[in-house]
Amino acid sequence: MIRLTGSELIELGKLYALANTPPSLYHALAKNSSVRRMRTEMGPAVLAADFNRFSARDKRSEVSLGLAYATLVALLTHPERVEVPRTVERLKWGRAFVELAKSSGLVTSTRVIDALQYRVQTTTSPASPLILHPRQD
Repeated sequence: MIRLTGSELIELGKLYALANTPPSLYHALAKNSSVRRMRTEMGPAVLAADFNRFSARDKRSEVSLGLAYATLVALLTHPERVEVPRTVERLKWGRAFVELAKSSGLVTSTRVIDALQYRVQTTTSPASPLILHPRQD
């Protein structure tokens, strides 16, 4: 686990306490600097072990629940492929977070393309809103 300051832990607790839906908490945590640090500085195995430890606590406060959810978000949005912990059900919104991670997607890398080499086709279908074809002029 990376070292979090007291103010960072309190911030996670506040985010948890003020969230009224799984998407509001998930997206707030995904943007949080502590969660970004966890995602970049910790491997998925460590995140999974920490999540299991945090979610297994008997006495839960806003801070401990905020930390458990933050660790889960860091794990689910980690750039390396990770398996969803079987213990995700320990948290009330754990399963909802897994579904949000699948549908939200987080950009972990970008690719620059030369737009002059492609012909762009757009559609209104959400399944394929933008298609790039190699230019054959």
